[in-house]
Amino acid sequence: MVDTGELARASDPSFFYEDRDYRRLIKVAHAAAFSTKPSDEVGPQLARLGINARTDVRRVILTHLHCDHADGLTYFPNADILVSRAEFAQTHYAFPRTWPIWFRPTLVDYTDGAFGAFAACKRVTDAGDVLLVPTPGHTFGHQSVMIRSGDRWVCLAGDATHTEGQLSVGEPTGGVADVKTARATLATLGRHRAQLPLLYLPSHDPASPDKLAAWS
Repeated sequence: MVDTGELARASDPSFFYEDRDYRRLIKVAHAAAFSTKPSDEVGPQLARLGINARTDVRRVILTHLHCDHADGLTYFPNADILVSRAEFAQTHYAFPRTWPIWFRPTLVDYTDGAFGAFAACKRVTDAGDVLLVPTPGHTFGHQSVMIRSGDRWVCLAGDATHTEGQLSVGEPTGGVADVKTARATLATLGRHRAQLPLLYLPSHDPASPDKLAAWS
């Protein structure tokens, strides 16, 4: 599982309000209002596919710890949760108060050598068909997931950009922890896409599901 989405409880501002960073985010950015139904949550969505989140999912990869990517962790108490070490060490607008009390992630270091334009990666599978690559900028320890399909690759990019168009332009927009680092990440992703057949799928791009369906 890559990222876990948001919970219906997030539609109630009091779910976050005790967190100082959330109050500052609302005041400064006028952002982070959610409208999520219980049926939208990751657990019910997986159940509709015949997958039990508690027993069938062995590993969860988090691209980063923003609430809309991590609050659904509550459905995966028995999974190994992978988070980059840099992300866990220096959170950016993450809300630890909402994390499950049992949350103890496996921290990822990129120790498995170069992959395309990336100087380092981390193998998730023995076959090397699922890799993690560092894509910081949106947060300090953001990572993306590369999945091999035949001779092609899919990049589940999290919030490295909000849309594919931002990658083509090479300019980050939206909430970015470090603009200079984000620009460098986009340059690396652009070089990587030029080297390998790559389908780039950011989480918030509404075109991503259709692009994946057309490509597969």
